[in-house]
Amino acid sequence: MDDLPAPADANPYAAPEVEETILAPVADDGPLITPQTVLLMRQTAPWVFFLSVVGFLFTGLFGVGMLMNFLLGALVFRFNLGDMIGMAITVTVFLAAGAVSTLLLRYGLRVLRFLSRRTAAELCAALQVQRTLSWVAALGYLLVLGLLTTLIVVQARTPPIID
Repeated sequence: MDDLPAPADANPYAAPEVEETILAPVADDGPLITPQTVLLMRQTAPWVFFLSVVGFLFTGLFGVGMLMNFLLGALVFRFNLGDMIGMAITVTVFLAAGAVSTLLLRYGLRVLRFLSRRTAAELCAALQVQRTLSWVAALGYLLVLGLLTTLIVVQARTPPIID
């Protein structure tokens, strides 16, 4: 009973003492990484890199096609407001494809780093990039749905051309 501080000696601004709860078995150097986790991440890595490379190729080809379309369109045709909106959508898709490919590459590199070190911190870093990638994919999906809905509404309101 002598090791308890007297109430007058206690620091009123000190954080309360809380017992730590252990959610997973703990090894000597941190939480235990199961073999199933390592196997799943090992199976994920090749697909992530494959999709990243395909995304970069698509982005490059899309960029060349976009540049040729803009140059030919500027030389041959006059642009109106609809063409400018189409170009803005095209540039947005181009930038989004590059961003997704970059995030896929970052996720793949984080997975490889986790596989080489097998620490909980590296797994957490890989999952944080995966979370960002999921948010970008969800926002892209909502953007595409919004664009399709807008195109359907505009098309429905446009009167037919009768010659």
